[in-house]
Amino acid sequence: MENFMYKKNINDFIIDCSNLSSSMSVSYSQVAPSFVFSNTGRRNSVKFFSITLPQLISVLKDIESNIDKFINFNTYNESTWRNLFELNIKDAVVNTLSTTQTLPLFSLINKVITIANNDSKDYSEKTMQISKEALTNTINYLETQIPDNNQYILELSKYSEHSTFIESVNKIFYGAPGTGKSHRINEILGSSKYIRTVFYPDMLYSDFVGSLRPRTIEDSEKNKKVIYEYRAGPFLRALILALNSKDEQVYLVIEEINRASASAVFGELFQLLDRNEFGESKYEIDINDPDMLDYINERVNDKLLSLRIPQNLSILATMNSSDQAVMPMDTAFKRRWQFEYMLIDYSNATKVKYQ
Repeated sequence: MENFMYKKNINDFIIDCSNLSSSMSVSYSQVAPSFVFSNTGRRNSVKFFSITLPQLISVLKDIESNIDKFINFNTYNESTWRNLFELNIKDAVVNTLSTTQTLPLFSLINKVITIANNDSKDYSEKTMQISKEALTNTINYLETQIPDNNQYILELSKYSEHSTFIESVNKIFYGAPGTGKSHRINEILGSSKYIRTVFYPDMLYSDFVGSLRPRTIEDSEKNKKVIYEYRAGPFLRALILALNSKDEQVYLVIEEINRASASAVFGELFQLLDRNEFGESKYEIDINDPDMLDYINERVNDKLLSLRIPQNLSILATMNSSDQAVMPMDTAFKRRWQFEYMLIDYSNATKVKYQ
């Protein structure tokens, strides 16, 4: 592990942690300084947990003080690490959490140590790089991020308008056909509200966002006539659903995202995919289409003049790795997404006996 401490601020730090290849998420709560992290969600739905920044520092100091007990067990084993946590973590809350959520806690500590020591190239989800030097670097970095109490109180008003949602994401699950990409997304969705769509080769921006479309109606005298009305696409429907459900997490699910030219389908929405620390778009764009603006404002409580992705709207997508050459994604578009590779589970393969 390289011998230098991470230099950037806590927001960049947590972004780098969340970008590590992992089936469990991690984010940072600005209002009450804490790390919010998840389980894998494979048994049922994704569940989230939280420990404060001081608690995490305390746990790392406990490991550092007992490094001789930990150093030979850098590879994750549930029973081993459950015992190590239970016997050595002094914080009662984290100790209790560790007995039921051993892997998520291990994963959080592993990510934090990895990024604090600028060692992401050697990251493995179930192998922790344990050393005195690495722990000291991590503790020193995190201690620089503890907020000044007086300044922290002043900042509360700035953050109070934002809800306590887990940071929303743009994430693509990719792998060979049949590896469970859609199933993984369904596990994340649980009972949440969502809009689902499938990209196809001829898909256009107007199909994804919306456009004026003709419709035949009958007047009071049964005469048929053609009118034009704005018809929303899946993105706009998901956006309106999220804006009207601010207390709930909403998902837009895109199946086979690389079957269309994704950057062309997103158009100027491309700009909205950059998220700030609250999970909403860093930037907003003007709504130049008056029909779109009218359509949205007729259906939401708070009228809009510009467009941004709200903090409670996540975009999840699937991509078959065997189809990547169909519509290659440009680097600028890919940079705005997290990627999770879905491995082939050979244990579930059909057993064949050869004569």
